[in-house]
Amino acid sequence: MTMTRFFFTTALLLATAMPTTFASIQISATRVIYHAVEKDVSVQIINPGKYPVLLQSWTDDGHSEIHPETMHTPFILTPPLTRVDADAGQTLRLSYSGVSIPSDRESVYWLNVLEIPPVGEKNNNYIQVAFRSRIKLFYRPIDLDDKGALAAISQLHWHGLGNKISLINSTPYYVSAVAVTLSRGGNKISVPANMLAPNSSSVVALPAGMTADSVDSITVDAINDYGASVTKPVSRL
Repeated sequence: MTMTRFFFTTALLLATAMPTTFASIQISATRVIYHAVEKDVSVQIINPGKYPVLLQSWTDDGHSEIHPETMHTPFILTPPLTRVDADAGQTLRLSYSGVSIPSDRESVYWLNVLEIPPVGEKNNNYIQVAFRSRIKLFYRPIDLDDKGALAAISQLHWHGLGNKISLINSTPYYVSAVAVTLSRGGNKISVPANMLAPNSSSVVALPAGMTADSVDSITVDAINDYGASVTKPVSRL
């Protein structure tokens, strides 16, 4: 078993009694935006806990179950394995490898940080858990700017499909939608929504008894570049 595979595998429970240890690291952002003009992008990791931790970091293309050593993305991440002392920090550095990525729309990948806590003293009763954090990594081509990304949610449209609606994203940006609020006769109902890829659509199932024809208006809740929640009305086609 390789070293990277060993640390990935230890994301399973490592002991069998109470109490439980908790994740201690903090990532400086909820998402990473990699602009094509940048040589590299830094992500800050902080360990405000009382004990040192070992971190394994890697990127994936959406297949979260694949082991890090067999996953290939257009990014080089350093350091892939590092120790972070208590009340200290570490900088992860992402650089683009030059592998071809579409230049007319955004691409999305994921940054993974696996935290391996220290082994406790013998005869202590506890559960030791390896915590894995996973955040979105957006690659933004040179011709796409941040202003357009922030405006993308306002450019969504929708149309009815019986007891379903279709959200349409005709922009070259990803829209991190999390919920759709449906208004009908003064009542509002929220249902979950999925992230919309560039130039794509996503079907949202309506609650029982509701049809698209009965929906008066729709708003979408989404997460922007800064990790903030925004709510915008969506026009019907």
